[in-house]
Amino acid sequence: MDGRRGAITFAVNVRDARATAARLREQGFEVGEFAVTLEEHGVSFVEIFVLNTPPWTPFFITYSPPRAELLAGVDPSAFEVGQYDLIGIVVETADPAGSAELLATMLGSTHDDERVALPGGEIVFEQGNREMITAMTLSGGSREAVEIDGLGVRFTA
Repeated sequence: MDGRRGAITFAVNVRDARATAARLREQGFEVGEFAVTLEEHGVSFVEIFVLNTPPWTPFFITYSPPRAELLAGVDPSAFEVGQYDLIGIVVETADPAGSAELLATMLGSTHDDERVALPGGEIVFEQGNREMITAMTLSGGSREAVEIDGLGVRFTA
């Protein structure tokens, strides 16, 4: 085992994945576009992967029909709501400030030192040499941090 276990990546739901791909290309990123249709379910999606970035960077996805429409008919009680919510992702990287700037550029957002704010959460960059997602932060308690198969789980009140 080389200690490289953890999460692989994360998804960012965008209104138009192809427009996101065009914007990223204009910024000098190399992207791969993948369209998937699940005719039997009446759903399709387009995924955009940025190929010339570290492995922790997100991929972008657009659903058709849109995700909100897909979930509109689902009874909220169909999903068990627990005590904890995902509020953060931690990335270990050799250059935390530069990585925050890279992610902010990819998202078309801003960053604050080594953090990129997202709706409902944040991505935090910490010094290290693994270039990967190493932990997630959950709300809802002050339990002691744990590690599950190389992915840290941190709790905040």
